[in-house]
Amino acid sequence: MAQVSVATLLLIGFSLFATATRAQEHTAITRLVMRDRTITITSDSNGLLYSVSTQDGTVLNANLREEQLQAKYPDVYENVRPAIASDKVTDSVIPWAGM
Repeated sequence: MAQVSVATLLLIGFSLFATATRAQEHTAITRLVMRDRTITITSDSNGLLYSVSTQDGTVLNANLREEQLQAKYPDVYENVRPAIASDKVTDSVIPWAGM
């Protein structure tokens, strides 16, 4: 009887640990597939996070902030930046009507 109790406690403990680990993962907002890289944009309580990987799935950098993405991958940042929605008003942004 004691062995069943210990086994039950271990199963409960492992399932709680697995749930806590999954809760720390960030939910993907979108994934931008480029010619040679894939950018995954996620969010946490402090803002957006960017992960850069190759087409075969090798992660080059994970959980970069916008400034870090701009510094490490300026070419990627130039493609990603126009796709980021913001409530900031800027005069340099021209609306695109799709024409």
